[in-house]
Amino acid sequence: MPGCWPESDASRVGVWGWIGGGSMSLDAIVHGPDLYFSAIAVAPKANPLPHDTFCHERYMGLPGDRSTGECESSPLTHAQHLRGNLLLVHGTGDANGHYRVPEMLMNELLARNTPFTVMAYPNRPHRVPDGTPTLRHFHSTLTRHRHQHLPTGQRRMVPGPGEDEG
Repeated sequence: MPGCWPESDASRVGVWGWIGGGSMSLDAIVHGPDLYFSAIAVAPKANPLPHDTFCHERYMGLPGDRSTGECESSPLTHAQHLRGNLLLVHGTGDANGHYRVPEMLMNELLARNTPFTVMAYPNRPHRVPDGTPTLRHFHSTLTRHRHQHLPTGQRRMVPGPGEDEG
């Protein structure tokens, strides 16, 4: 990344997404721990197997017909690589991406004593915010995480060899 955007701070790269984007954000932080510092994954698919068949099998085929590649590349399989700040957001009433799937990831991270944050919305569906109070809380949670882990402002320039701080 150095050289691509000289005004950017490579130590403060974050990603976030919802549903498919949440899965991609989760993939990014476990597969690119040297690049991504923070991720927010809303209703992600952390494991390809126990997912709603209507959504998943339409694109991926039946579980017995698939290659083992999708399990091998799963964030659940690579949880040990997580080093950044992860916020998992999921509705416990999600019928498409069942809540037991992020729980698998949580258990794997807990077993490895890896820090992460979870916001579970009780009985909320796949799209999570289903009303004004929930929506307000949802956006506040995402904003708080972003400000805490990726603060805005001028990046701190570290002097090179032989350069002054001033």
